[in-house]
Amino acid sequence: PGLEGTASVVFDRMNGKLYMTRSPLSSEKLCRYLALHLDRLALGAENPTRCFFFDAVNKHGHPIHTTNFMMMIGTTLALVCSDAISNSRDREEVLAALRENHEVMEINQDQMDAYCAHVFEVATPHDDVYLVMSSRAKRNFSTEQMACLKRHYGNNIIDVKLDTIEEYGLLGASSLVCLLF
Repeated sequence: PGLEGTASVVFDRMNGKLYMTRSPLSSEKLCRYLALHLDRLALGAENPTRCFFFDAVNKHGHPIHTTNFMMMIGTTLALVCSDAISNSRDREEVLAALRENHEVMEINQDQMDAYCAHVFEVATPHDDVYLVMSSRAKRNFSTEQMACLKRHYGNNIIDVKLDTIEEYGLLGASSLVCLLF
């Protein structure tokens, strides 16, 4: 196993945390090595990067192979389908770690399948932060969840029609952008 693209590990760069589902596409050893490398780059950083490993399954009990399918960490908000985390101790540890620095918005398994965790932030040179998602994801957030997103991003929420790619390519918005870089 290795670390498949940017999907295996979800980074909380600002707070020195890495989250990873255990899968054939991911290696705990490589993730720990990545954490050590990040620590070396962060000269003078007080706290070492922490890794959180967990097993996750979809509503059919099949393993989730890429972490970015079930969670996203933004500047002030984290989205997570904690119901997908199999072990209750791991679930509580992940939620506690996320809550240390973020408001946590829970999504359910159906929303996860609708690519609601496959959203990402972009920033302009003027430090305006936007949230980008597919139209399918936007349609599947509840009214309360959209209000939460608006508290964090205001009107800076961009949705793009990706239905064909999501249906046949099984890729969400964040994976498509990662393919470009």
